[in-house]
Formats: sequence, structure tokens, C-alpha cells
Amino acid sequence: MFPIRAKTAQLLRGRAIAAGGLTEADFDELERYYQDPTFWFVAGTDFGAWGRRPGSRHQERPFLLSPAAGEKCLPCSRRALR
Repeated sequence: MFPIRAKTAQLLRGRAIAAGGLTEADFDELERYYQDPTFWFVAGTDFGAWGRRPGSRHQERPFLLSPAAGEKCLPCSRRALR
């Protein structure tokens, strides 16, 4: 059911056992799970968020990181020079 993960586990098996991270029995159990069609898992969940702090002056280009306290961001500095 999970051929790529099964192959990865097979390739890492020797190194993981030698390092003491997993045992032969652990890998055997993992292989049984990968072969079981009723087995499901979440391999990793990524979350992303986008936004600004309320009252932020950086509304023209919100992708800029907020400057350190007391410093001006590049667009604000450029506006001051105009």
C-alpha cells in the first residue's frame, strides 16, 4: 500500500539498526503495516498562515518582515527620502 515508504524503510533499515534507533522487530512490524490495506497514517501535516498585526504600517507590501523596534522598513525609509 505504501511502496515508496516501504522502500525507504528498507534502505534505512541497516543504518537505523546499527545506530540503535530501531530493532529488526520494529522494521518487521512496520513492513506488516505497510502491507496492510486497512492501515492509514498521517505522514506530516504542514500549516501555513498569512497576515499582519492589527495597525501595521506595512499595508502596501505585507510580505516584508516587520523591522526591529525603532527601525524603519525599507519602503518607509524610501518614503522619508521623497
